[in-house]
Amino acid sequence: MLVLRGGYYTPGAGTKAIEMSKNDRLCNLCGFTEGGPVEVRLRPEDQVREAGAGGFPAVDCESRGVNEAEEDVAVSKVGEWLVRCESNMLHYYRNPKATAETLTPEGGVRSGELASVDQEGSVTTVNRKKNMITSVER
Repeated sequence: MLVLRGGYYTPGAGTKAIEMSKNDRLCNLCGFTEGGPVEVRLRPEDQVREAGAGGFPAVDCESRGVNEAEEDVAVSKVGEWLVRCESNMLHYYRNPKATAETLTPEGGVRSGELASVDQEGSVTTVNRKKNMITSVER
């Protein structure tokens, strides 16, 4: 049996989830709305070794940590998590300003998450860059 789970694990939670489910076929998928349903994943064999990480880029997704000038940061250094996938959003409905703030000219999505990407490409989020407030205009 394969168990799928969405969202990030805190360190040690992957091991605990495997123990609780009595299943070593646990697959963790994680993403955010603007980037599409899944940007990173942890395969069953990665759960314990990468505990606390979001995971590795999903198929057809590119993950990078970038500085304020959108230049890549060094391996394992913290920068804003920038994601480019085929499933990225095209724009915010009737909000060109928010679209311009979120999308890069190359089609990447500025996630608002601060993250590091290790030597193997595993993404670990460490904090938020921007606060998210959802409101509805009527």
